[in-house]
Amino acid sequence: MVCNTTIGNRGVGHVTLQRAFAAPQFLMWVGLESAAGPAITSGFSAVGGTHIVYLDFAHTVDVEVFSAAAIRVFNGSAVNQTGQITMIW
Repeated sequence: MVCNTTIGNRGVGHVTLQRAFAAPQFLMWVGLESAAGPAITSGFSAVGGTHIVYLDFAHTVDVEVFSAAAIRVFNGSAVNQTGQITMIW
């Protein structure tokens, strides 16, 4: 679960994420995008920079694949953003 709490760019998203441990290794996900242009997000990849889910209204803050074993949060906005990622396992 992800959320952006920045005033003027608030938003939420949710994905279920699976890591494939056996070869070929990758991350797989399905979920819902944030407010502006809400949509289902799904896919699988081990390629860094692959979009997983937006967590803001403007779709500038993105959870992305970092590697077959990790994610990263990318802020494509021109200003600092605040928010949370909650992982349940």
